[in-house]
Amino acid sequence: MRNKVVRTGQIEVAKDDEILEALGIGSCVIVCLYDRSKKLGGMAHIMLPEKSLLPENRRHQVSAPAEFVDDGINNLIKLLQKHGGELDSFEVKLFGGAEMFGNIRPAPESLGTINLNAVKKIIEDLGLEVVSEDVGGNTGRSLKFFLSSGDVEVRKRL
Repeated sequence: MRNKVVRTGQIEVAKDDEILEALGIGSCVIVCLYDRSKKLGGMAHIMLPEKSLLPENRRHQVSAPAEFVDDGINNLIKLLQKHGGELDSFEVKLFGGAEMFGNIRPAPESLGTINLNAVKKIIEDLGLEVVSEDVGGNTGRSLKFFLSSGDVEVRKRL
């Protein structure tokens, strides 16, 4: 078994007996897509809902593959398809989207909630089904995605 750690803003794809791991998830949203028939899956560690939240001087810079919701999901799908995955076979699992920053952000919704809503909108627009999730709240999470079974083990910091 080989573990691959998926860092903030990054995407990884794995198969068979590999494990994808994300550590210290707060307001970020982890999107796991899994093609059960091929035991092929991927993980996107998404940071922000859209570029408009960045300072003006950073909006035109090249971003990480999963820095933003739309890029992250689209890049993950393309990478899985490159490895033989099929869009209509993907199961979706979502994690994170917690409120980690108290009242720092002056908005009616937390960054975690905004991220999660943006992810769910794109997933719905793609016609994909969320089969499981562990989202929201105010505690951080870490997780392991086992490609041999499609199971995800979630550990919460209390």
